[in-house]
Amino acid sequence: MSQQQNENEPDNPDTPDPDLPDNTKAGPQPESTEIQNIVSHFFEGLDAGDLNVVDEMVAPDYTADFISSSQVVPGRDSLKDRITMFRSAFPDINTTVEDMIVAEDKVVARYTVSGTHRGEFMGIRPTNRLVQFKGVDIFRIADGKIAEQWTSRDDLSLKRTLE
Repeated sequence: MSQQQNENEPDNPDTPDPDLPDNTKAGPQPESTEIQNIVSHFFEGLDAGDLNVVDEMVAPDYTADFISSSQVVPGRDSLKDRITMFRSAFPDINTTVEDMIVAEDKVVARYTVSGTHRGEFMGIRPTNRLVQFKGVDIFRIADGKIAEQWTSRDDLSLKRTLE
């Protein structure tokens, strides 16, 4: 009796599935809770004004693409400058992460940011108004650090609140 593979039986587990991405080149992937914790710790550090979190959680060759402002931020020092500028405008910033989704080496975070406008921002003098805006970031994690970030936030409603 010849053995034929039943179409309901799984293929050989050593044979790669052609419909799935080949992640073998990227090396071992961290657990989803591990990369979720990296992003959570990053947000917590930013809210606390702790720039050391950038050195701790961000890769040296990090890049960020701020889609709403068409700016690319290359490297840790540029990120620190951007954080310092933002926190000087909104020193009491608070980020509430609404959702976090992990897929392979990426984390998607949907969040709401609130703070009081106490310093110049986008050319607008301090208004002392409480602002709130929403955003979505995608983080790529490599070797336990944030390697890339794509940010889309509602800068238009933020600017309207300040004017």
